Amino acid sequence: MTPLHIPATKDTPLVILNAKNSEYLLQGPSLPEDVNTFYAPVIEWLKEFELYVGDAIHFTINITTINSASYQGINKVLRQLCKMNKHMHVTIDWYYDEHDLDQLEAIDFFENELDLLITKIAC
Repeated sequence: MTPLHIPATKDTPLVILNAKNSEYLLQGPSLPEDVNTFYAPVIEWLKEFELYVGDAIHFTINITTINSASYQGINKVLRQLCKMNKHMHVTIDWYYDEHDLDQLEAIDFFENELDLLITKIAC
C-alpha cells in the first residue's frame, strides 16, 4: 500500500500514513484554508487501509493549534477510525497542550460521541 506523506506547512499538519512502517501520524498546526480538501486524502487512505491491509492501527494525533473548522476535518478522520474499529483494533494517542482546555474538551467529546478509546497525553 502506498504511503501518504503530506509535509507540514505553517497552517497544516504533517501527515504520515505508512502501513509498512506502522506509522500513522497527524502532527502540527491544523488551520487549512479548505479543511475538506486537506483531510480528504487522509480519509481515503484509511478506507483503503481498512480494505486491503489492516487488522490494527495505532494512530497518533499531536495537533498544536486548531481552529473550529479543523475539528470538523478531524471528526471525519475519527469517524472513519470508528468504522474501522468495528472489525480491527484501533488505538489513538492524542497529545495536547495541558493548558489547552478547549482541545481537551474536544477530545473528550470525540471519545464519548464516537465510542473510541483515546489516550490523552498532556505535554
